[in-house]
Amino acid sequence: MVTVVLLNNVPVGETDNTFRSYSFDITHVVQAVNIIEVHFQSPVIYADQRSKVHTHYSVPPNCPPRVQDGECHVNFIRKAQCSFSWDWGPSFPTQGIWKDVRIEAYNICHLNYFTFTPVYDNNIQEWNLEIESSFDVISSKPVLGQAIIAIPELKIQQTNSVELHHGERIVKLFVKIDKSVTIETWWPHGHGNQTGYNMTVLFKLDGGLSFEKSAKVYFRTVELIEEPIKGSRGLSFYFKINGLPIFLKGSNWIPADSFQDRVTSALLRLLLQSVVDANMNVLRVWGGGIYEQDAFYELCDELGIMVWQDFMFACALYPTDQDFMDSVRAEVAYQVRRLKSHPSIITWSGNNENEAALVLNWYDIQSSHLSTYIDDYVTLYVKNIRRIVFERGLQQYHFNAE
Repeated sequence: MVTVVLLNNVPVGETDNTFRSYSFDITHVVQAVNIIEVHFQSPVIYADQRSKVHTHYSVPPNCPPRVQDGECHVNFIRKAQCSFSWDWGPSFPTQGIWKDVRIEAYNICHLNYFTFTPVYDNNIQEWNLEIESSFDVISSKPVLGQAIIAIPELKIQQTNSVELHHGERIVKLFVKIDKSVTIETWWPHGHGNQTGYNMTVLFKLDGGLSFEKSAKVYFRTVELIEEPIKGSRGLSFYFKINGLPIFLKGSNWIPADSFQDRVTSALLRLLLQSVVDANMNVLRVWGGGIYEQDAFYELCDELGIMVWQDFMFACALYPTDQDFMDSVRAEVAYQVRRLKSHPSIITWSGNNENEAALVLNWYDIQSSHLSTYIDDYVTLYVKNIRRIVFERGLQQYHFNAE
């Protein structure tokens, strides 16, 4: 493991993936005064160890090109792939706590997450809103209450009954928006306004318990148009936003700093405003870096910058052993759930150049062994990542394997 988490000198959990959140039950070790420790293993050593455990066959590349002076086996560790070096940047294989850490205490239930998706019904030409919340219920008795949804600008005030039973419970709410209400859609920079609507969802539960979440709701549709082109064997490839063909003008986005704790909201605003000032309307969040922080996507929503979102796999083949796949599945589920409400994200892409690595045989794999790596590619990106994207309610998005 990359880290071991201890409370009062008792191990309570382990982590092996930068790109997901972790939650550990500490009820059996918590005291009046507590000491939390996190023991880190070198990511370089960990990656090397994982590569050696994978004895069935090699998973190239073992190391980056010598000119990069980087570290090896980055494809065996779920952290920013560029942190082991890239052709544009140095090798800084960082380790540490880079997100919030907290202890949460509750004796009835706890709101784990809250997310939502605006969906346009083409058949009846009507907008709907699907809201999903997850609760951890520790009460042995059912917890009753109400979920109150309010979007004042759209004249929406809706109350639903809620009944939560012991365990992890998913609450799904559905808001049907009346056709008589005018919806102003979100548009990319240069094509219209980035109109959003303030929404609050209040859960009022037994015992005076309440949870309130606020969010900005944006409405827009995305279509990827792939149609035969007369006189060509290929297909078209362009996006329609709200039914209008949009010419994408943009850049590749790599991490703004090798050390993410130095990336502030002010720096992101400066950089993203520069994107708009340069008349761009899209950024591709590159698969060798990180899933960006919330502020990045919120600013893209606000500024009308479309996002082509890669999953974090780049210029390598990857293992498909059980531990690795379990970690990736948790990562993808977490990130899709976290980001799917953003109108700026118009497509999810499986990786950066990994299919090209297979097709062009960058790593000189013997033809008799190539099917093994093709099977691994399909297993990772199609049978797992793509499936999770669709299961998480993102059928309206395009998923591209590379």
